[in-house]
Amino acid sequence: MPDQSSDATAESAHPVTRDIDLSPRHRWRAYWVAVAVAALTILDLTKVNVALPSIEAALNAGPTELQLVVTGYILTFGLVLVPAGRLGDLRSRRVLFLVGLSLFLVTSLACALAPNTTVLLVARLLQGVAAGIQMPQVLGLVQQLFQGKERGRAFGLFGATIGIATAFGPTLGGLLIALGGDTDGWRLIF
Repeated sequence: MPDQSSDATAESAHPVTRDIDLSPRHRWRAYWVAVAVAALTILDLTKVNVALPSIEAALNAGPTELQLVVTGYILTFGLVLVPAGRLGDLRSRRVLFLVGLSLFLVTSLACALAPNTTVLLVARLLQGVAAGIQMPQVLGLVQQLFQGKERGRAFGLFGATIGIATAFGPTLGGLLIALGGDTDGWRLIF
């Protein structure tokens, strides 16, 4: 008679997240959607830096509040990464990806419409949580979708895309501020 406790241990060692069975073309399409969303979260991190003077002027924000606009996002993003990644392993990466993306869109809108620094800070903290929920799902999806050399290629493209998003963020932020003007241009960034 087999030992049931060893079966339970085996199940906990192997997460219940199901494999994603897609054709090669559909795998790469799903990959690029996920990577584009990941790039948006990184763009959002870097483009905000150039908006700080505009936010300061428009909302009468102090230095501490401006620092929290940037570091609060990073802090909540980092705090949520590991638990969200594990939850995606145990449950559903797709569902958590969609939850993270939806929350990111809602919090981006809240940041853009913020009437004062308090609302902006709360929305920005929640935006970091949303980014922290969806980012590990992207990496987990790459692990699930690809094997061997194809996985190496996918991770290489992911790294390059994130690098480009990091470098392009301040430029995009400056362009959006120029389009929207000194007073409300920062709202376009979100």
